[in-house]
Amino acid sequence: MIRDTHNAHPEGTVVAYKDNSSVIEGAKIERFYPNAAENQGYRFHEEDTYIIMKVETHNHPTAIARRLQARQRAQAAKSATKARLAKVRVRKRA
Repeated sequence: MIRDTHNAHPEGTVVAYKDNSSVIEGAKIERFYPNAAENQGYRFHEEDTYIIMKVETHNHPTAIARRLQARQRAQAAKSATKARLAKVRVRKRA
């Protein structure tokens, strides 16, 4: 899917998808630092910037089935709360 999209519309893409990441073109910016060619005199340099996006693939199923994941987390929290309440009740009886 990513490669097909890149092949159809490559403009702005530096790296389509490599090692779970991609790079797209950013804006031109000015950075202020010394210029070695001018005796280390400081000046602004106009440069291209890039945006790096990293994908954590092990989280991918959560994005697809977020309702299921949310329900499972809610059920786990409910069970943990019930267990804590049961312990409190036992302590009060003792």
